[in-house]
Amino acid sequence: MNDQWSKITLMFPSECTDSLYGFFSDFPSIGIEEEDEADGTTKWKVYLPTAVMGSDFESRLREALRSNSEKLTISAIEEVPQENWQDNWRQYFHILNVGERFRIVPSWEKPTTPPLPDRIDLFIEPGMAFGTGTHATTQLCMRLAETNLRPGARVLDIGTGSAILLMVAMKLGAIEAVGTDIDNDVLENARENLQLNEVDSTLTTIFIGPLDDLPEGKFDFIFCNMLSHEFLPLLGEIHSRSAADATVLISGLLTTEADEVKAALSLAGFQVRDQLQQDEWLTFVTTPC
Repeated sequence: MNDQWSKITLMFPSECTDSLYGFFSDFPSIGIEEEDEADGTTKWKVYLPTAVMGSDFESRLREALRSNSEKLTISAIEEVPQENWQDNWRQYFHILNVGERFRIVPSWEKPTTPPLPDRIDLFIEPGMAFGTGTHATTQLCMRLAETNLRPGARVLDIGTGSAILLMVAMKLGAIEAVGTDIDNDVLENARENLQLNEVDSTLTTIFIGPLDDLPEGKFDFIFCNMLSHEFLPLLGEIHSRSAADATVLISGLLTTEADEVKAALSLAGFQVRDQLQQDEWLTFVTTPC
């Protein structure tokens, strides 16, 4: 892998979020630091391999935003070595309580962090994969898993990234957990995190490839934490993977997309039985019908 990375600093209002996630999801090995500013705008520091950006990167980025292009401010584009990218994560990523039961602990703080009696620790090495638990969509999935995932469940995590939701499932008593992703770069990081958390490797599987290539089988609990333009085409396949009484978390959608996604879920054979919101993000709790 090329060791030269670029850091792109962006400022934008919330209505640009989905388009930006969609644009950057097409790049391999991406890292994003997100900060909310006092004026209500969002600041991103995006890390990409310089080699994949291309000379027309900025124009393609603005084209992806269409009518919202003028609302985006690109503060800086600068080159950084890969080791500096990792150092930046250490400054940004700290211990975080999520929901009633979980505590996310950066891997480098594990030796100096004593356990708490009322929290389940999840030790995370950020690597180059999505899923440190800092984003609202991941936290929504974790909070809903606490109250909806039954011990003994077979669990599927679509777009597993760092495998954080696989670890959540196993810590809550899942009997088996399968994570899927289309990015080869997540495999090493996912396995590292599973090992770091002493998750039984015989009960967890990471599958790299399209969801419809996954060997046949049905699941009692499914995490689908990705953007709407990514999960909407997969709803039929997700339905076919769902056990009759399964719980399926559909996360990664903005509140402004709620009606559109509800309609698509209904057409695909899902019933929305609950929902949870955090900031501008929404997660549906659904069951096949």
